[in-house]
Amino acid sequence: MQHVGDIEVLSERILDDQLTGSAFVRAGGHLIVNGQICRDLVVDEGGTAVVNGQVCGDLRNNGTVKINGRCAAD
Repeated sequence: MQHVGDIEVLSERILDDQLTGSAFVRAGGHLIVNGQICRDLVVDEGGTAVVNGQVCGDLRNNGTVKINGRCAAD
């Protein structure tokens, strides 16, 4: 199901479609995306993210990120 807007992740969160905004993963947060983030992915120190799909915006990683797909950032 599509999520409209930005999200802030403080614990575990799984998205199985498209996020139209940006994802902000804070310390202690764990994000799994099976689909697309249309804007930015920002992971703070102590946060983790796994993207099985695409990040269309920028990736700002101070934590742990695994992308199984494509990051379209400059």
